[in-house]
Amino acid sequence: MSTRDPLTGRFRVVQPTPPEERQTFTGLDPFTAALVARSPKVEPAQPLILPVPSASPAPAPQPSKTAPAQPSPVLIGGLGAALGLGLAATGAGLQTIRNRQVIAMLQQAGPCPPLSRAAFLQRLEQAVAIAKQKGAILNKQAVMAQAALESAWGSRIPEANGVCSNNLFGIKAGLTWTGPTVVTQTSEYLNGRWIRTQARWRAYPSWNECLVDYSRIIRTLYPQCLPYAEGDPAGWVRGLISGKVWRWATDPNYVTLVNTVGQSLAKYGGPQWA
Repeated sequence: MSTRDPLTGRFRVVQPTPPEERQTFTGLDPFTAALVARSPKVEPAQPLILPVPSASPAPAPQPSKTAPAQPSPVLIGGLGAALGLGLAATGAGLQTIRNRQVIAMLQQAGPCPPLSRAAFLQRLEQAVAIAKQKGAILNKQAVMAQAALESAWGSRIPEANGVCSNNLFGIKAGLTWTGPTVVTQTSEYLNGRWIRTQARWRAYPSWNECLVDYSRIIRTLYPQCLPYAEGDPAGWVRGLISGKVWRWATDPNYVTLVNTVGQSLAKYGGPQWA
């Protein structure tokens, strides 16, 4: 069959379109309908299906590799210093409380009691035995003679305001002493003459505590005495003034004085000087 082309006016032979392929256009004017009809058949667009990537499980979170924060050395040092100061302060506080307790006990006990020489030696010998049980290293004869000399047979033990120090040897309270003390006037032999001066003395709860401290001083400052702990009391006494650095007394006749007292111990019920 032929038909006129509405655009060119010419006739052209047109093969009949199979019914199933015919396109029907409604609602168009003849010109537009003819124009659309002569255009190649356009296959309906196929929907574009994009591949969806398969969902893979999310990777497990990895632990952070950041190095753990290290404490600041300055902070550690500061804390250590503060802790050390705190402990030191606590120790000082406890020592202060103990000192007050000792002084209160000594105040309650009252002044040093008057003793006969025999009573003095008897009490002293018991105190030496207790001190040795506590670990003190002592030559009994030398210690008893020295205590008798230093305290005038117990009649001049340092005391102040009714507080007896129980200090049998006249041991002064130096810079290292943190225990209780009493302050009195005393005589010192300096530059070839005796002078009066004020001194601070160590105070003890009992005679045996005094002997324990005395033994500690001997071990630390007068180790030359220790070989005479058993036996020769005169050797112990010589050790008290033969040190190159420390000497127990400033009196040049100290050894002779102690030996003289020692030889009289047996007269008042004390041990033999040997």
